[in-house]
Amino acid sequence: MVAVIMISLMILIGLFLMGAALFAKKKSFEKIFISGQDNIIAGIVALIFQNAPIKVQRIMLFTFGLLWSGGFAYFLITGKY
Repeated sequence: MVAVIMISLMILIGLFLMGAALFAKKKSFEKIFISGQDNIIAGIVALIFQNAPIKVQRIMLFTFGLLWSGGFAYFLITGKY
């Protein structure tokens, strides 16, 4: 039961990220600061995100939210938790 609640919360976080990508103002994206990457891939993605135009940042954030919520929805639907 706790796993279902936690997975549902993770799906909501992914949906929130997708909504933020669609409805956030331009100033909100300019103020984003990413630090503390623990591996090289996260560092590269953070550099791309910081130096990309606003439209690319929105696309990246929406895609991450979609993958995040889709992954957890898969686990919730299939019951592999």
